[in-house]
Amino acid sequence: MKLNQYFQSYQEYFWQWETDTDFADKSEFTENNLITIPNVGTISYFPYIIEVLKALQPQGLPPFGSLLLVIYATQEGPLNLDGIFYYLNRLKSRKEISELIEPALCFLEMLSTLNNNLKKKQNKVILLQTVFKNCHNAISAKKAEILIEQYNQNPKVTLECSKKIILTDSVLNKDIGTLSLLHKKYPNATTLINDIKGWNKEPEVEFTEPIISSKSDTDFIQELIKNQETFEVGSLIKRIQSGIKIPMYHPLLGEYPTGDIADISNKGEMHRIILSEFANENEMFISRIANNEVLYIEREIPPEENNPQRILLLDVSLKNWGTPKILGFATAIAIIKHPKSTIHSSAVILNNNSISTAFENITDVIQGLNEVSPLLESSASLKKYFKNEYKKDQEIIFVTCQESIENTELQNTIYSNRDKIKYLITTSFSGELNIFKHYKNSRKHLQKIIFPLQELWEPSHISNIKNNESVELPSDYPILLPLPDNWINTFYLDGLYYALTSKRQLVIIDHVTKNIFSGYKTLYSQISIKLKGDFELVKNLNGEHVLYQFQNKKALLSKINLDTKIYSELDLSNNKWFTPDIHLMCLNGQLYLHDERFTVVYNLSIEGNLKINKVNECRKIEKEYNNGENQYIGPNIPGVKLVTNISTIGITNKEKLTINKFELNLTDTNFLSLNYRTKDPLISKAQQFHNTYTFADGSSIVHDKYGILIFKSMDINIPQFYIPCVLFKDLAIATDLTFSGNKYYLPEIHQLEVINIKKMYSEYIQTFIKHIIQYDAAS
Repeated sequence: MKLNQYFQSYQEYFWQWETDTDFADKSEFTENNLITIPNVGTISYFPYIIEVLKALQPQGLPPFGSLLLVIYATQEGPLNLDGIFYYLNRLKSRKEISELIEPALCFLEMLSTLNNNLKKKQNKVILLQTVFKNCHNAISAKKAEILIEQYNQNPKVTLECSKKIILTDSVLNKDIGTLSLLHKKYPNATTLINDIKGWNKEPEVEFTEPIISSKSDTDFIQELIKNQETFEVGSLIKRIQSGIKIPMYHPLLGEYPTGDIADISNKGEMHRIILSEFANENEMFISRIANNEVLYIEREIPPEENNPQRILLLDVSLKNWGTPKILGFATAIAIIKHPKSTIHSSAVILNNNSISTAFENITDVIQGLNEVSPLLESSASLKKYFKNEYKKDQEIIFVTCQESIENTELQNTIYSNRDKIKYLITTSFSGELNIFKHYKNSRKHLQKIIFPLQELWEPSHISNIKNNESVELPSDYPILLPLPDNWINTFYLDGLYYALTSKRQLVIIDHVTKNIFSGYKTLYSQISIKLKGDFELVKNLNGEHVLYQFQNKKALLSKINLDTKIYSELDLSNNKWFTPDIHLMCLNGQLYLHDERFTVVYNLSIEGNLKINKVNECRKIEKEYNNGENQYIGPNIPGVKLVTNISTIGITNKEKLTINKFELNLTDTNFLSLNYRTKDPLISKAQQFHNTYTFADGSSIVHDKYGILIFKSMDINIPQFYIPCVLFKDLAIATDLTFSGNKYYLPEIHQLEVINIKKMYSEYIQTFIKHIIQYDAAS
């Protein structure tokens, strides 16, 4: 096997090459020095991989993908095995290896449960040697020796290997098949430990039975997860720790006392000239001085004591409330409590008066989450901190939300203190975390982490309303959802209509009859995009939906695979042909960047990496575009007016349900609608907590942010039912078995019994209201 074949990376596989410019090893070549799992975390720096390969060489080398998976599964710190499993489970569509994946996953999960003592220093080397001893698909010891020698002679081979090629079944058979066979060899941790004990080399420590995880680093995090008030923060911490690229230790800052030839230079003061120079004749001595050839000696400088303090400044101003604050606090705790951190770290909450905390217990976290600033942005608090509390030995990390960072005053404050703020971390409502590093006068983007918040905070993890949490919402409604009138973009693809909403959802219109559109079903939620610019939706060869975005003002082209969550972007600001008139369009299934006059047209690659190619037939494309313009711009799908913020839900003296200043009524023509209410007084009013409104009898109404009201009555004869929260339109009522009202909300394919709206209004809504009134009267 050739060297570049062994280290080759592949498209849509679980690992890739990356470069960490902050990491420096002994070699002169520092590109592609890091191996990572996209959107999951770091596997290892490459110099460590080379050391492992050298240790394994006498017995032969396993397939590279197998080795990377085992190295990741045997890390000491927090793991994100779900991320690995996500990539491997996607491969089940390949028939030849589908049966190999489950045993391989079981083997990795078993390795992750091993005692941390087995994963340290020489013990880990013995562990890897044991696992891969006489494994299948291994390279012989002689060939392994040749490969390592080739790498020593050509460390730049990783440049070529970083260019991804198509993933083949033969590669997967080697990588996944090897782990599958190892699972048969080591079905549990006991068999592996017994095999390790049989080695001639005894491990450095005693072996004990495997445990699920090391409690020393996880107790506090588990407490956060179990507590209802801190669950959301706790659920993010391990994911952040497994993937964040901020260094967790520091070398000495001062100069090392090297001595010997390292202290000799050809620059210096006259009294520093070394004595041997004076042995030269006068002419030679003067000539050497004139030509800067004379040698000087520098005295040794002892290293400075390095006790840095890492301070995380947490912005709690108005725009940081809610999800951004949760992300910010989770990031701070993840850094402070990182198991490999050797830096003393603490957090400072930037309220009117700065509040310092090290997050030592749950009380600290809860009190911190309750801290809020009424100011729109935190520039004043930030200035105050740098003026009164900042010290030179502090490494500052400023954590704020993306919306706040767009504020001019805050930007100026950050710029003025750029020499003090080493890292800037921004959060967002969509679950996106961006990490920047200030270096000299520039800001470098280090990393983007996207969290699947809907999955992490799904209702199965959340208690009911009595435990002070948002109520559980159905994952799938029996009726279609109403499309809001503030959608961002619409698409027509393969005969189907799609819309991108302001909630960062991609939805599909259920059916269209004679240009009459129905409601929608959600395809993708929490899409990590800016809601600005041009959008186009396409499908790749695998049938996956890919969303392209072009932000003209930033000259930024990006794409995100909505199925795999893989994101990439391309900065066009340095291209000479770029103008402010460039737009993104889709024509005949192809994507183009063009200006209004079609003087510049570039074609975008739909498959593979994000790249553009110049098109010569500009006039032909212009003609096609103008002839079918309406087809490509997308349909004009009508939206509806949703009630997004509910402050009051009550019942009037005429037994009508009211929502804010609107009243739910069945008209004489049998249309159910929400219209402006009369001045009838309220006789019963629901108590609000989060998205739930509860009446005195225990009956409740849950308001889903996507436009549905969920009615839960304490009358056991009334099943749970649903009504769209839409103004001035004909509405519908549905249970899990029945439907009545506007067919806009009725799925094209359904098993619901369609009944009369008047009957449903009487049996469900009126009965719901009467039960509440009778309870109030009785009490």
